[in-house]
Amino acid sequence: MQANANTASVAAAVPVPEATAEIMSFRPPARPTLERLREHASSFARAVVPPVIVIGLTLLRLAVALLAPGAPLPAPSKVVTDAWDFIADPFFDNGGIDKGAFWQISKSLGRVAIGFSVAAVVGVALGVLVGQSTWAMRGLDPIFQVLRTIPPLAWLPLSLAGFRDASRRRCS
Repeated sequence: MQANANTASVAAAVPVPEATAEIMSFRPPARPTLERLREHASSFARAVVPPVIVIGLTLLRLAVALLAPGAPLPAPSKVVTDAWDFIADPFFDNGGIDKGAFWQISKSLGRVAIGFSVAAVVGVALGVLVGQSTWAMRGLDPIFQVLRTIPPLAWLPLSLAGFRDASRRRCS
């Protein structure tokens, strides 16, 4: 029995004379560039056109509603007209607080960076302290639990009240 099994496996491994095997590879047909471009444009239009239409209709409705006499807010066209110098030239500096958008935004981002850096250093230090010391965790956990119940948006008026004149006090 075993000899027959060996013979069968050897016979299967012997190539058949005059038999040729051709290796074929399948490559999907290339799509034309125009078709791919059309597909990308279609997906872009599906993503961009609806929000643009909704925003445009909302602004149009707002402009029509605010053109009525006694409107509580100025029309969007008046806002753009009045703010055009501020928008078009963000780098002007006329002294004092009369500065362009770039200078105001960069000053604001600088304050955010300083505040975030201080908060990160204090937060990491407190986290390491609480993580390493059971005594510190037991002492600070009630404070953390009380502060956690205050919504983040509620901290804004508190911080504005606390830091109202911080720049004026620091300079003098």
